[in-house]
Amino acid sequence: MIKSIRKEVSKISNMFLKNVLTEKFGTQEMAAKALGIGRSSLNQKLNGKQEWTARQIQILIKMFNIPSKSIKSIFFENHVELNGTNTKQPA
Repeated sequence: MIKSIRKEVSKISNMFLKNVLTEKFGTQEMAAKALGIGRSSLNQKLNGKQEWTARQIQILIKMFNIPSKSIKSIFFENHVELNGTNTKQPA
């Protein structure tokens, strides 16, 4: 049940990012360009198949003035702490 809830939170976070990026830049292609990545990489990140780099997270935080309390749920909700190491949860 917890995995299911986390997966839903992740989907909401990804939809939030997708919506604000598209709203600000018009297209995913333009948003990807602003982040310095390709459109397919952005799409993979928004679909949870590729992780955001620290630099990309910093850019998004500044770009959208994301509050500190929201950073974890937006960028790291698919990860769990195991023995001091962040690992991606199975889908």
